[in-house]
Amino acid sequence: MKNCSQAKLFILNYTTLNSLPMVAPQETLYNQGGVRITSTVLQQGNSFYRIRDLHRFTRSEERRVVNQARNDLVILGALLLIFGVLLVQPLAMIIGIIIIMIGLNSSFEQVDYILTILTNKNQEIKIVKKSRQERENLVQALETAFYYSTPGREGAN
Repeated sequence: MKNCSQAKLFILNYTTLNSLPMVAPQETLYNQGGVRITSTVLQQGNSFYRIRDLHRFTRSEERRVVNQARNDLVILGALLLIFGVLLVQPLAMIIGIIIIMIGLNSSFEQVDYILTILTNKNQEIKIVKKSRQERENLVQALETAFYYSTPGREGAN
């Protein structure tokens, strides 16, 4: 029974080891938008954090409404308004004014994808990304750095 569990543990470790790319110490795993992750360091702007000092991370999403003029609608409305004035078409002028008003009062929902990292000193590091894929790339690099920062692993710090 003991040999069976040791064999399972060996297979699990072998599978995990083979699924991760080999990383040389200080090789950059992620470098986008002011965030850089190596096998030993997380850098956000001018702040540096050792990977082994990072405790855990959580993912979250924040939705917010953004009021922003839609330039394409404003331009279309202006062209219709000019067309209506030049050709004396009151309907084109009215539609142009309506489209301009819609373009100026446009609002849409924007989603921020947040990764919150907690250090072993209870300091929170928040990294905001505009897409879920960007955040997942960051998480994958962070997990790889966690793996290689574990004592006894190749590339451990």
